[in-house]
Formats: sequence, C-alpha cells, structure tokens
Amino acid sequence: MLVNEALAAHTSTYTHPPFDPMNIRATAADNVLAGTLHTIIFALEHLAGDTWRLPETAWPLRRGRAVNFHGATDSPVTHLATPLADGPTYPFSAGDIVFRRIE
Repeated sequence: MLVNEALAAHTSTYTHPPFDPMNIRATAADNVLAGTLHTIIFALEHLAGDTWRLPETAWPLRRGRAVNFHGATDSPVTHLATPLADGPTYPFSAGDIVFRRIE
C-alpha cells in the first residue's frame, strides 16, 4: 500500500501541446489514482515504483496500458509517459507520449 504522500507526489496537471491537460489526483482507495483527459475520466492502479496501469479502457487510453511517472532521483515527478493512440484500430504506433508537469 502506498501512503498518501506517495500518491500525492503524482498528483498534478500534465500537458502535451496537441492534447488538453491531463489531470491526475489521489483517491481515497489504496494504490489508485484518478485522471481526466479531455472529458474522459479514468483510474490508474499501482504496479510498482512509478509505474501505473489502466484497469479499464477509456479511449484513447486502453486497458492494461502503462503510465510511467518520471523525475530525477529524490525529486518530484516532472513528467509522465504513456502510449495514447495505440492499438489494432490505429495503424501507427507513436510510442510513449510525454506529458510535462505544470503544477
């Protein structure tokens, strides 16, 4: 179980120019973050370290996809990376899209 401080370390607004901001916040549930992108609401379950996964599909975020939070050692999270447009109905794999922390 992650303590509230660890969950709060990931809580912020992240941005990437072609997308609306992605907002990540802590929840009352153990090891769960909640997020929004455009009008899409999604959950993130903790896997290990700074890696989280989507337990359910919330297009364009597909079930099982990882969201990786990054920062320098012993410093706050500075960005997150996740593949968005990825899957059998999308012919290109852009790889991870990096959202920078703005708050």
